[in-house]
Amino acid sequence: MPDGKGILFLAAGEGGFLHVGRYSYDVYRLDLETGSIERLTNGPRNTTSLKVFSDGKTAVFIEEHENWHGTPIRSQIYLLDLRTRKLRPLTVTRLD
Repeated sequence: MPDGKGILFLAAGEGGFLHVGRYSYDVYRLDLETGSIERLTNGPRNTTSLKVFSDGKTAVFIEEHENWHGTPIRSQIYLLDLRTRKLRPLTVTRLD
């Protein structure tokens, strides 16, 4: 984190019924002073490419969706408000 007081990271947990044999990745925050870990997202998702904005208030990551063979079929970029834990999809337009 920009303030040097914590670390934001991705960690894997068991996926559940729809993700048999696969892992689901969530975003966590580690407080370096207390050692406490806070889970910021919850859900069956394959989360990658986690980055924190320089203001320390928002993070961005990619959620990848796969078919039952494990082949990627689509991706979605999300913004995560680190105070409220609210996710908001980021729509990208005009890539042509």
